[in-house]
Parts: sequence; structure tokens; C-alpha cells
Amino acid sequence: MASRARIPTAPIEVALPSATAASTVDSRVDIALFRGDLLDAVTEYRDAAVADLRQLRKFDARRAESAVDARLVLRASVMLEGWGVKLARWVLEASATGRAQHGRASELFSACASTLDPSLHVLLNRSRVSGLVRRTDAAVAIGQCARHQRLFERLVEQSSAQALHEFNRFYWRPIHFAAAFGSELIVQTLLELGADPIAATGAGLTPVQVAVAHHTLRAVEALARTPRALDLDWEGRTPEEFALAVIGSEARCRLALRALGDKNKSRRRRRCAEAARERAELTEEQQQVT
Repeated sequence: MASRARIPTAPIEVALPSATAASTVDSRVDIALFRGDLLDAVTEYRDAAVADLRQLRKFDARRAESAVDARLVLRASVMLEGWGVKLARWVLEASATGRAQHGRASELFSACASTLDPSLHVLLNRSRVSGLVRRTDAAVAIGQCARHQRLFERLVEQSSAQALHEFNRFYWRPIHFAAAFGSELIVQTLLELGADPIAATGAGLTPVQVAVAHHTLRAVEALARTPRALDLDWEGRTPEEFALAVIGSEARCRLALRALGDKNKSRRRRRCAEAARERAELTEEQQQVT
């Protein structure tokens, strides 16, 4: 019987922020995020962005606030991925040393710790045993905090429902970023607030296709419960046909089809095997041509 790997007992040195570092906008955002005050983290960013715009002569205080607020839902959605990475890093540090970058382990996500399921204690234990933090756990924790604090509801109230449809230069909207991040609760919230379930990116991808491509299955399931999200894309493909075309792993393919609503196990297995076989034949043909 293989012996169980021993967990290192030597503490990991963690650099704590200096008073000077804590005075910067980025550090204030980080400290708010460390406590789980997601709205405060976004507000710190907002205030800094408004101040920057007000330095431009053409923006008075009201116009600067309106300009920033109009894109604040988009900005918060863009932040999700970075928040997940930071939470994972802090959980790893706290599980090893009892401390993380901005304080004791007990202070991590303290503003919403009571709403977390799995609890922070469970996440710390998982990290201590495995030496890693699962992406899905980070997405679940941040989604639960966002729902508890009504983050996106408040941001929409602060601006307008139009903020849900703002996009970046690649035509990614908040719903696309939420789908890629993988938080079921945030996807549900944005849909409830009026996000477009079939909005296309510049590359023509719908939110459910983004979720399928990133293999964020909880987001796929949340979107699949919205009938319009399963409409044909600009190429006339269903989300299932898209999954069969882009997912290389047969195991991942089967999981994606199940998340999209195909409950027939043998059919999922057959369809994914056929798609894999077709890709292999196409690759062989292309190699012969070259």
C-alpha cells in the first residue's frame, strides 16, 4: 500500500503590505477583496477612475461619475478572473501558515464567510491536503459573496440596465466574462437583471459557447436553463454541435453535453466518440496533403 504523502510543516514566508503600499488604490482594492467586501473593491476602483477622468478638463464631476458608472458592471465582470486567482493564492497561503497577504486566515472573506458553502474552513482543509485550490471552488465562493452582497444588482441600480450590455473592443459583455469565469450564481443574476443570453462576441460566440469552450460546466448548466441561450449561432449550430466541434477530449465532451441537457449516457458517449473519430480522420487527411 502506497504511503500517504506528508504535508510540509515548515511555514511559507508571506510578505505583508507596508503602510505605503496600503495607501495605493490597488492595495486598497486588494484589502477590500481580502475581506470579501466585493462592492467596496469595485467602489475603490470607481472612485479612482472618476478622479482620473475629472483631471481631464472636459469632464465635470457629474459627467465623470456617469461615464464610469455606465461601464462599472462590465468592469466588475472583467475583475472576476483576477479575484478568483487572488482568492486561490490567499487560501493556499492561509492553509499553510494561518496568514495570507493581508491578515490572518480568519479574516479572509470575513464579510461573507457565513454564506460560503463549502465553508472557508473546508476550503482551507482541502488546500492543506491537496496543495491546490480548485477553480470551481474559487468561482463558487466569489459567486456566493456577490449574491449575498447583491453586487451586480447594486451596480445596475447605480447606473441603469443598459450597463448589462456594455462591451469591450472584442464585444465581450458582462455575461460573457461571467460565463468564462464559471460562477453559476453570477450568470443567473445577470440573466435575471436582463443580460442577453444570445449576445455574440466579436468572434460570434454566444455566452453558452464561451462557457463550453472554457469548460465552466456550472455556467453551462445555468445558461442551458434559459431557452433562448440554446438558440442557433450565426453558423446555424446548436450549442451541442459547437461542443462536439471544439472539445478535443471525449470525457470533457460527454460532460459538456450532459451540462447542455443531454441525459442519455450512451448517446453522449456515441456522439463524442464519432466527433473524435471525424477529427482524427480530418487531421490525417490534412497531414497527407501537406
